[in-house]
Amino acid sequence: MLSPIRKLYPFFLILALVAVFFLQGYYYIVVFPGIVISILGLREGGENVFDEATSLASRIGKGPKFAGTVILSLAAIVDEIAVISVALVQGKTALSFGALMGSNIAVLFAFLILFPFSASGFRIDHFKIDSAMVLATSVILLFAYVFLGTINWELSIILLAVLAIYMFASREEEQEVSDSQGSFNIIRIAMAVVFLAFSSVDIVYEADFTASFFKIGPLYSGILVTGIAGSIPEFFLIYYSVLRRRAEVGTGVVTGSTVYKSTLLVSAVALVSPVILSDALWSITSFVVLAVVLSISSLIGPRRILSFLTILAFAIVTVVML
Repeated sequence: MLSPIRKLYPFFLILALVAVFFLQGYYYIVVFPGIVISILGLREGGENVFDEATSLASRIGKGPKFAGTVILSLAAIVDEIAVISVALVQGKTALSFGALMGSNIAVLFAFLILFPFSASGFRIDHFKIDSAMVLATSVILLFAYVFLGTINWELSIILLAVLAIYMFASREEEQEVSDSQGSFNIIRIAMAVVFLAFSSVDIVYEADFTASFFKIGPLYSGILVTGIAGSIPEFFLIYYSVLRRRAEVGTGVVTGSTVYKSTLLVSAVALVSPVILSDALWSITSFVVLAVVLSISSLIGPRRILSFLTILAFAIVTVVML
């Protein structure tokens, strides 16, 4: 049974998000508490969406890989969709792209370092196609940086073609994953929408102010603030999947959400306005390096030596390029 504090927590959190929203003019007072409150809001909204998505996976009787790569991965990017939508409405294309890249880097980095230790003995050899698609999208973005300097609508079509190939290739036969039929909670879904809406608006304002205050570009503000905050649902779902010994679901969330963000959402941003990549070398190169390690893991398994390789490679890229 929930304690009275826990029962009232969502309502107090909504009030705090609304207060931060109406106090945006007082940046120096609310920006740092606002970041914390927005992250809590994204977490609460994402958790609600995840629970309902899990129920849906149970109801339609799909296998764990499908549940992770399709249903839960799409649920995992709901908060990113909300954040980049707000950013795009405000004309912050670089921040939108930075948020997506930051989220991809954070999720892959955490997964490659922690999974071999927390899910020992689990192999991801049946995620070879998924890992290859992640690598393909990272290489396409690197190509865009080197030869085009931008992501335009033509490249968006290529990325969407990769997504179509991925969706076709990763189809799985229907399997029953739970005897429970599950149910949908309309109140939780409505609460999730409120959390995600206010949290997204607040954190875009806060990321924009952080960029100005520390004199960093909107791309890196998106990576450091919005991107990492947007990865919170994936972090929690990976944690829950390991805790419940459903590592296949967690792996599916990582690969699926990364492909969706790198194809569908990046394309959506570029179709609104071309993405200038002049400051994106570190983020794209880091993405490529992590995608290579993920592909190796799909071939030989998530061994602990790859965790150290991930840290070393990421450190070298960061030291050389920043």
